[in-house]
Amino acid sequence: MSHFPKYMDLENYRNSIRELDMYPDSVGLAMLALGLAGEAGEIANKVKKVYRDNTEIPYEALLSECGDTLWYLTRIIDTLQAQVGEVAASNYAKLIDRRLRNVLQGSGDNR
Repeated sequence: MSHFPKYMDLENYRNSIRELDMYPDSVGLAMLALGLAGEAGEIANKVKKVYRDNTEIPYEALLSECGDTLWYLTRIIDTLQAQVGEVAASNYAKLIDRRLRNVLQGSGDNR
């Protein structure tokens, strides 16, 4: 694997993984959303077992699942014809705004 980059720009990653998406357009978004939920669930399950079994954090396994989650999330963003950097910047701006208004904690989309 030495011929693969150690780090990737997120937009380059987004463009590079398009060819790995095997879902037909008719069900693509649904399959990607379900895949994202499944991979996020695998992360949660590994973390749960750390606390349940009082074991060490399985860093490599968690990072691998994070990579799978990143793939699905990036494909969803691309399917919605957006750029990962745009979504990241928008989310950052939202969180800074919430912090400035002292509503970072709590729940609800419209804080």
